[in-house]
Amino acid sequence: MATIEWGRKIDLQDVLKAPGRSPEIPESADAYGWLIGSWELDALHYRGVDVTARRIKGEVHFGWVLEGRAVQDVWIRWLNESLSLAARRLSTGSRLGEIKQGRGF
Repeated sequence: MATIEWGRKIDLQDVLKAPGRSPEIPESADAYGWLIGSWELDALHYRGVDVTARRIKGEVHFGWVLEGRAVQDVWIRWLNESLSLAARRLSTGSRLGEIKQGRGF
């Protein structure tokens, strides 16, 4: 864990990101670590509806955050093939677990 000097301003991303899983989380309890990295997406179904014909593309990025106690994700869905910033939808979420035996991490 990095120590931050009192009164010094730092970027959110520098506080949020972590280099890896916390040593407090055993590998056997690591439910989300396999997702770490970046993935390209082809949406086939959305809320139970076949959307294959719409050829929806996207990407998702996963990384360790909060001193390695959580996994953060960023989802990007492209609305068309122009790849312009206006043609995408963004969302994010965190995967947290409890450090308890038998309950994830």
